[in-house]
Amino acid sequence: MMNTSGSARQPSRQWSVLLMAPAAWLSALGILFTLSEDACTSDARQPLWALITICIVAALISAPLAWRARSLPETVSGLSAILSAVLMLVAVPVLLFDSCRP
Repeated sequence: MMNTSGSARQPSRQWSVLLMAPAAWLSALGILFTLSEDACTSDARQPLWALITICIVAALISAPLAWRARSLPETVSGLSAILSAVLMLVAVPVLLFDSCRP
């Protein structure tokens, strides 16, 4: 008798691990744009930093999860590394520049 419940969850587990880093990047992109106006009016960048930190951690977590689940570990690790680097580059303007657009 085969255990079908474990094998049925395997593709959904693979897809969720594979899409975790791109979802973190897309979330950061959309939500940072939305929060930038609020950060300009209140002159507080803490919500921007909190969001970018959460998204970087989410992108970095996908690699160890892929290795643990043995689901596309090389692909997910590469994607995680690339999108984590992109998210760190997104954090540079939040650190260096004023949140108000001219």
